[in-house]
Amino acid sequence: MVSQIVHFFRNKSGQSIVEFALILPILLLLVFGVFEGGRVFYAQLMVTEAAREGARAVAVTGDRTQAAIAVNKFAGTFTTTVTPSPLVYGQAVAVKVSTTVTIVTPLMSAFFTPNPFPVSSTANMREENNTPIN
Repeated sequence: MVSQIVHFFRNKSGQSIVEFALILPILLLLVFGVFEGGRVFYAQLMVTEAAREGARAVAVTGDRTQAAIAVNKFAGTFTTTVTPSPLVYGQAVAVKVSTTVTIVTPLMSAFFTPNPFPVSSTANMREENNTPIN
């Protein structure tokens, strides 16, 4: 009985190496996909929070330049757009913040087609200042 078990395992000595070689590309794709997807998701969260803070700064102060100041408190390089052009009391103010995330894994850059990958978010708040500056 013991000799049959030993003989069974000796005949399968190279099978595990072949199975590992077949599974390795899928495993690497999964690991690097989680890594790069996490980086893009983190950038999306940062852009969303920066847009929210920028919209709040404009809504409270009535000054369009306060949006860029509030957004620049976050780490990263962001592009900020504030609409509408003349701020009016009670009107909705939209602040759009955008940035790009560079995909560093060569394997994943094929799946995230535009590299660097664009990420943007827009936040809307009502103008609260009675006398908007600009």
